[in-house]
Amino acid sequence: EYQSLAKQLGRDRKLIKTYVSILEDSFLIKTLGNYRKSNLASLRKTKKVYPTDTGIISAYKETIDDQFLGRMVETAVANHVDAKFFWKNSHEVDLVAKKPIEVKYQNKIIDSDLSALRYCMAKFSFKEALLLSKEQERSVEVEEGRIDIKPVLSFLLGYSAEQKKC
Repeated sequence: EYQSLAKQLGRDRKLIKTYVSILEDSFLIKTLGNYRKSNLASLRKTKKVYPTDTGIISAYKETIDDQFLGRMVETAVANHVDAKFFWKNSHEVDLVAKKPIEVKYQNKIIDSDLSALRYCMAKFSFKEALLLSKEQERSVEVEEGRIDIKPVLSFLLGYSAEQKKC
């Protein structure tokens, strides 16, 4: 939120909004809206910002731990699918493109990792969702539809007709 960022940096909200706009126009960051049925409602909600290059993030971090690597992977996926939205309400889904996408850069995916995707699928009538993991690959049939679980590396490196659906 611009107001929160302005307060943290001790600057005016309008100035922060101008800086964010300049960074977007310079293709250094990408701003995602909070997915809603109405574009106008999306514009009014909290935004999420991703750098357009993961190198920008890593340049400011001496050591990259698993949590930080997960953020870098999420950034790479956001840029790869050219996402325009994320979704956050009582749950949060990392990205919404043609379907909801969750990045869980971990070895084991458990049922609770699917809950935000399922909630989003039900709320917006999506019949498919994608969860990207470190290694697992399988499809899970749920009441709301199907969730495909794929390794993020093969997703990012293997451009296919499947990825056009994202």
